[in-house]
Amino acid sequence: MSEKKIHEDQKYVDGLVANNSFIIQAIYDTFVPKVINYIKQNSGDADQAQDIVQDTIITIYNQGSQKQLQLTCPFDAYFFYCVNVSG
Repeated sequence: MSEKKIHEDQKYVDGLVANNSFIIQAIYDTFVPKVINYIKQNSGDADQAQDIVQDTIITIYNQGSQKQLQLTCPFDAYFFYCVNVSG
């Protein structure tokens, strides 16, 4: 049985867990606008979008710190998955 390869975007999970301000800012700059736009296009508003983003970031932080989350897919795909689950 082959071991799954860790995706290079693991740096976002690791940076979030390490409270790396550069990585956290990169998450907000790169992924959050897409999520907010997605939520607004699907009957949500900006306040709901911000709440969902915060919940998603906390979920990913918890999974990274408590369950040693290791991404095998791009961060944005996992981020959107979490948004859809929590939203």
